[in-house]
Order: sequence, then C-alpha cells, then structure tokens
Amino acid sequence: MNPIYFAYAQAVAKIGGAIRETANKYGEISSCKPETIDDIRAMKEGYQQLLKEFKSQKAELNSITAPGIVENEHAQLVNILSEYIQAIQSLINSLDIDNVKADTTMFEGGLEKQRLASAKIVAITKVMAEKLSK
Repeated sequence: MNPIYFAYAQAVAKIGGAIRETANKYGEISSCKPETIDDIRAMKEGYQQLLKEFKSQKAELNSITAPGIVENEHAQLVNILSEYIQAIQSLINSLDIDNVKADTTMFEGGLEKQRLASAKIVAITKVMAEKLSK
C-alpha cells in the first residue's frame, strides 16, 4: 500500500476506533427504557456527553487531509457522521425533563436516523478501504 494511503488509513482507523467506543456507550444508554424523571434525566445527560464526543471525533476526522483517491468519500464520511450526530440530537430533544416525558415518536425517529447513518458509514468506509488497498 502506498505510504500516504497507509498513513491516512491509520489516522481514520484511530478515529473510527474512538467512534466505535462512543457508539458502544450510546448502545448501552439506548437500551435503557426511561421510567422515571431520573431515568430520563440520566439518559439525556448521557446522550449529551456522547454528542460532545461525536462532535469532537467529527472535527478530528474533518481535520485529516484525504488523499485525492478518496477525497470525495472522505467528505461523504464527514457528512454522514453529521447525520449521525443530528440523530443523537433528535434523541436528546425527545427527552423532555421539564414536562416529565419522552416523545417516543421523536425518539424512535432519532434511532432510525442513527441506524441509517450507521449503515452509510459502513458502506462508505468499505469503498474507501477498497480504493486505498489498490
């Protein structure tokens, strides 16, 4: 593999590992069913922390200069990560602590947006890996 491609792939893989760790925490929080105001508050606080982590990871990914061969895919990956972040923002917005409720429609919509963004991330990273390995 070209040394420039290799260095780029390593940098993206490092960020990808951090994103996976944050996504695992996200999965743990999402598996909880809020039943009390304290549950809703804890879930919202957890999502807010994860949102900060994902935004930081997106900024780090965005700061990497992609080789020309995957420049478009890199831009797509950053945009898809933005979609993922927006989905988490929807989840946060669905948890209304002031009125002691969760908007389940908004919450489920956020989960679906997150699932779609995850699938897009997997697809685009496969394309990038194929291009970089040539």
